[in-house]
Amino acid sequence: MCQASPILLAGVLGICLFPSVLSLPPPSSPSTLQGPAQVRTGLCAPQNPGCGTGSDSTARAVAETDVFSSFSRVLNSPDTADHMGSYGPAFYQSYGASGQFTHEFDGEQLFSVELKKREAVWRLPEFGDFTHFDPQGGLASIAVIKAHLDVLVERSNRTRAVNMPPRVTVLPKSRVELGQPNILICIVDNIFPPVINITWLRNGQTVTEGVAQTSFYSQPDHLFRKFHYLTFVPSADDVYDCRVEHWGLDEPLLRHWGMEPPPSPLLMPCSLYSRIPFLHPLTFLSLPEPQVPSLLPDTTETLVCAAGLAIGVVGSLVGTVLIITGTCLSSTPRCRGPGRWGGK
Repeated sequence: MCQASPILLAGVLGICLFPSVLSLPPPSSPSTLQGPAQVRTGLCAPQNPGCGTGSDSTARAVAETDVFSSFSRVLNSPDTADHMGSYGPAFYQSYGASGQFTHEFDGEQLFSVELKKREAVWRLPEFGDFTHFDPQGGLASIAVIKAHLDVLVERSNRTRAVNMPPRVTVLPKSRVELGQPNILICIVDNIFPPVINITWLRNGQTVTEGVAQTSFYSQPDHLFRKFHYLTFVPSADDVYDCRVEHWGLDEPLLRHWGMEPPPSPLLMPCSLYSRIPFLHPLTFLSLPEPQVPSLLPDTTETLVCAAGLAIGVVGSLVGTVLIITGTCLSSTPRCRGPGRWGGK
């Protein structure tokens, strides 16, 4: 089994190559790193409406780093290996004291460790049956990032990071049919910093039941992506909204969904398909979708109705025969047979 070693400096990236295994040893100090270090740090702009509010009015700092060693040129070669596993990227931010550590395989997240939950959450529960990851390793990496946050802010000359406005898309998981359970998916990408509020509304009212979400998924451009799900039974009168609040927005963004405006998922453009994880072979079953209520199929209802009708008809016939037989035996002398006539 490949034992990848994390690299220090406010971020971790352990590399495993398959089938030829390569592990990067940890350097003795951050200064021993060879090669470029891509670091994104900064402070939330205080003039932003979402920044400087609440009990903590100080600027919020965030650090998110991918550190590549001198092996980066080798790793980028398509002839090196068929697959690549990596620890990272990881981030810590002072706002809400939140952080996240992730492990990826071929660019797909396998599990994450969130600072507040303090446990490893597998993208597919079945992954935990084949391997194990001690969440303390992820928490230790987040602690390293936290320790270097102030240093990185100073090295960036306290340059304020740009709050990116997120992009929001809402679509159903499958073709919509009235009365049939389905799942609405709110895809929010282009997120930075990774602090966001996402809520579902039905006819303007907040919905809290049947809701699920993923952790933050990293993107190659040092941005993040997140998915929210809502189980629902489509109705012609209901209108749903995915409400997004972020520092990159001047006001909350509402993305509407109703029966008429959105196209069917089968008619979505290919460019949108590439951003939906459940269409990828690895992640088709990996989304933590909540259970949808199961409705009785029409065929089952028909069979139950037919069986009940048949039992009723048979019961009526049997009852009629028994009534006629009993009446004949008790009140009609002719039914008693010829041997009873004349007392002989």
